[in-house]
Amino acid sequence: MSVPKLFSIFLSKKLWDSLITQTTLLENEVLNKRELQYEYESEDEEDDYLTEHIDSYTKQFHGFAKILSSVYFYAANVYVLSPFIEYGYHVYKGNERIYPHILPGWSPQDASVISYSILIVAEVIAAEYCVKLHTVYDVTAIGLMIFIRGQFSLLHQFSEHIGGRGNDLSLSKRRDDRAHYRIKKCHYVHISLLKSVSDLDDLIRNVLGIYFCIAAMTLCSAAVQLLKWNSLNAMEIVSLLQFPIATLTQLYLFCLYGDGMFSEVVNCD
Repeated sequence: MSVPKLFSIFLSKKLWDSLITQTTLLENEVLNKRELQYEYESEDEEDDYLTEHIDSYTKQFHGFAKILSSVYFYAANVYVLSPFIEYGYHVYKGNERIYPHILPGWSPQDASVISYSILIVAEVIAAEYCVKLHTVYDVTAIGLMIFIRGQFSLLHQFSEHIGGRGNDLSLSKRRDDRAHYRIKKCHYVHISLLKSVSDLDDLIRNVLGIYFCIAAMTLCSAAVQLLKWNSLNAMEIVSLLQFPIATLTQLYLFCLYGDGMFSEVVNCD
């Protein structure tokens, strides 16, 4: 599953860079840019809710990234170590087993200890690279979903302050200019966020489509093999289930945060 993500990153590098730059500029625009000729403090208005809201979804992203990185780290260790643990288990039981491998494939180098050791080192590097690729891709994609969802929620709050808090009901040119400026800012943020949603959709929809197909096939394959669970030992069951569980976990995270993002888009519209 790392191959589609790798192609997405390299073939769409400019779009990824553009999307990340766009979100950075948008957050700076919302947080820092303040037209003093239009904005003024009245009716006890404050911009603290902007900083608090941005800090809230930033903490959510940091927490998510930390948890996901930890999950992938432990999953990588299980994936790398499980073939050797299984091999040691069979040796302990006195069963004849071929040398263990992290990645499946034809291994004529097993005849030599040196070539086998070099191959194992290469497999460890390849496995760790795949896990790092999954981590970077998933944290970036879901991080963008968290950002877009947070910005749509913030836009909803900002639009409620277009005319002020409503404590002062008098009309003035100064109040009209401020309201007009805020309407234009809401429109700019809304268009920028919709473009970000469209770009993110272009970047991940094909990868998620492949994910769903592979998840369906691996689940069916695992279910068929589990029908013979009586003939499988504990290590073989763990090895059989780790890939479907990892795939379903990634799909669940994309669906969870994607649904939250689109729900906020619908609510804002």
